[in-house]
Amino acid sequence: MHYNFLTCIKLAGLTAVLLLSAPARADDPSFVDTLSEKAKKERAYFEQPNAYFIEKLEEPAVVIDGQTLHPKLQYEFQERTKSRKKKNIDYNKWLFETFATPEGKKWLLDAAEENWVKMAEDVGPMAKTENVTITGPYGDLRVKVYWPENPDTMKEPKPGLLYFHGGGFLMSTIESVEPQAKILAKEGDMIVISVNYNLAPDYPFPAAHFDAFTAYEWVVENAKKLGINPGQIGVAGDSAGGNLAISIADMEAKTGGHRPKAQLLYYPFTDAYYMEYPSYELFGDGFGLDKHFMKTATEMFLKRPEDKDHPWLNLVRSVDFAEQPITLVATAGFDPIRDQGRVFADKLKDAGIKVVYKHYPSLNHGFLEASHAIDDARTACFETARLMGQLLRE
Repeated sequence: MHYNFLTCIKLAGLTAVLLLSAPARADDPSFVDTLSEKAKKERAYFEQPNAYFIEKLEEPAVVIDGQTLHPKLQYEFQERTKSRKKKNIDYNKWLFETFATPEGKKWLLDAAEENWVKMAEDVGPMAKTENVTITGPYGDLRVKVYWPENPDTMKEPKPGLLYFHGGGFLMSTIESVEPQAKILAKEGDMIVISVNYNLAPDYPFPAAHFDAFTAYEWVVENAKKLGINPGQIGVAGDSAGGNLAISIADMEAKTGGHRPKAQLLYYPFTDAYYMEYPSYELFGDGFGLDKHFMKTATEMFLKRPEDKDHPWLNLVRSVDFAEQPITLVATAGFDPIRDQGRVFADKLKDAGIKVVYKHYPSLNHGFLEASHAIDDARTACFETARLMGQLLRE
């Protein structure tokens, strides 16, 4: 029923149209310059070598399931736990109580923007960036386009990559993932389009999915204007954004649409029944993404409890794997949803789809945010960006 409804949206001509094209910032300033002084100090502190943090660890190296946690992450979690115990804070309770008020929600979203970028790599200015407003199912929808080369002087079209940020469908923005968008554009030599989809609880499921479908249709319709090769369009995302990317690929296959050439999935959310995987218990406490947060976030994201069984939230069981595109899956070792990303990759392989599976055992969920501070995260971010550019050009 849902796919038929989406097809009706397409046929009714409600896919996005260009409304406003703002000129690129002339100097494309570094996001580092916009950080607070506190964030800059934290960034500088974590630039110190791994050995410095190893000496400060109060416990032996954390080894779980044959994986050793990166020392900088172990130090960060050590200090975070001490701080919360000292302040006697139930972090998850505080988080959702704060999120429940308009003022608190704004504060958290603003804080997330800075926290997501303060440890990320800055690859410098792009040849051009552009903010674009398109018409979405729920009103204006903002996207940002990143060109690694001036589109006015490009000799031939480049691959295009539509990117969706994570955040549990509750938080984050284009600005939160700008460092990785630039890494993808520069290292993969791709035109990246980042999407600011609507967030729950104001826009519960399936609002984000319909925004994602709309943005994809806009990219397809405007590929040549953007300098994109129509045969080299990919979709990508991290965590919840990975779910949106897969949903697009599956929807386009099932409705006979313009299928993506490839997809890039960073620690993707593919199964609302995440508690059924061993990694949920292994890494659900104390490694960043907390299982109690996951449960509450899911409840806030859903308008109706029965939506948890919707195919788009259970992709590992509902996808037609034989019709999925070339896929690059990147998972993190200390991640409660590690296993569902691995299972998704395995099912693609079993269906005969080309899959490049990259597992980064020392990292945790959200490693895109640490590409400057943590060497293994930098390797993961740059390596996957280059690989995605190659896959789209095959």
